[in-house]
Formats: sequence, structure tokens, C-alpha cells
Amino acid sequence: MKVCNWTLMQSLAVRQMGQPAVYVSNGLAFDKPEDDAIWRFITDELRAIYGRTSEFYDIMAELGGHSLFFFDTVEEQQRFYAIFEQPLTESSAVYACTYTADGECQTENT
Repeated sequence: MKVCNWTLMQSLAVRQMGQPAVYVSNGLAFDKPEDDAIWRFITDELRAIYGRTSEFYDIMAELGGHSLFFFDTVEEQQRFYAIFEQPLTESSAVYACTYTADGECQTENT
């Protein structure tokens, strides 16, 4: 028997795509004011990067759960990931990590 856990599945998916990626897992319960503040911060930061474009709305729709986001460049990946390394979001209920195009986990906001 072989087991493929969630971390390995992410790594395999990133390696298959061959692009830098960010995995985001939203664990906000929205049962306290801090959760609302974190969500507003993420929304505002993403709107500043993407404007009110279809890409922004696609990203927001996927941030409700657990998703891998793929990027054409490392610079774009880092700009996106930086949102999750801010004092309000780092070590919050919104987990994020970066992957190299080879599927190696590089950084985590824990």
C-alpha cells in the first residue's frame, strides 16, 4: 500500500504545472472581530494588486477554502504571498506556503 497525503499531493500538482505556487488554506471562522479584520485586510491587499478585475473575483472565490494559486513569475508569487506574511495574517487562521516550480515547499506563514 502507498499513501499520498495532502502535502505530497500539493507538491505533485505544483511539479506537474511547473510554475511557482502559493497554497492558501482559509481557517477563519468569522466568529470574532479579528477574523473580519484579517479578511478585510486580505481583500484590500488583493484589490490593490488586481483591481476589480475578473482575476480578483476568481481569487476571492477560491480563498474561501483551500487552493493552490499558480504564477507565471516568482515575483508575482512573492507579491501575492507577502499578504500572508504581514503581522495581521502571519500565524493567523489563514495558512499559506510557497512552492518552487519543482514542487518544493519554501516558506510558511506559521
